[in-house]
Amino acid sequence: MELSALSKWQGKSLGQLNMRKRCGINVLAIKHGNKINVSPKAEDLIKEEDIIICSR
Repeated sequence: MELSALSKWQGKSLGQLNMRKRCGINVLAIKHGNKINVSPKAEDLIKEEDIIICSR
């Protein structure tokens, strides 16, 4: 599934957001414009207009 980055996520790292524990989702990739980070790390920041590609 794809999720648009919420404003409260912007500027925070994947590690800070801890989406697996809080939301029960696994982040598989991050799309920013026409670039896709297929191996996101815990320290990667979520930016405005990012699309989070994830699974449950």
